[in-house]
Amino acid sequence: MIEPWTVLAILAMAGVTYLTRIGGYVVLRNGTLSPRATAVMEAAPGCVLISVIAPDFVSKNPADLAALVITLLAATRLSMLPTVVIGVASAGVLRWVDGVNAGGPPLPCRGISPKEEIGSPSHQLP
Repeated sequence: MIEPWTVLAILAMAGVTYLTRIGGYVVLRNGTLSPRATAVMEAAPGCVLISVIAPDFVSKNPADLAALVITLLAATRLSMLPTVVIGVASAGVLRWVDGVNAGGPPLPCRGISPKEEIGSPSHQLP
């Protein structure tokens, strides 16, 4: 059974997400953006994409590094949506091929050994 606090947290996060989505429409319903503000809003999706892929710049996982290169190449030639789709798909496929986050037991020397499970006493917080 789901705990009431979990349901409350999910509902609160959904409410805050909705408010941030609708907030721009409510605030700007009778106004217009300046050219500078418009430029900032047009650059925002790129900033979000960079914040999502930036951790891969310091990854030691070859699958993540290869997906990063593929995403950067796509970004130089395609618009935002195809770039995101290619980046996510390449990361998923390459991680699956490499055995990381594949849903099965991890490869030796990576993550949790097959004998351990998340939630076991060795993985509990102190």
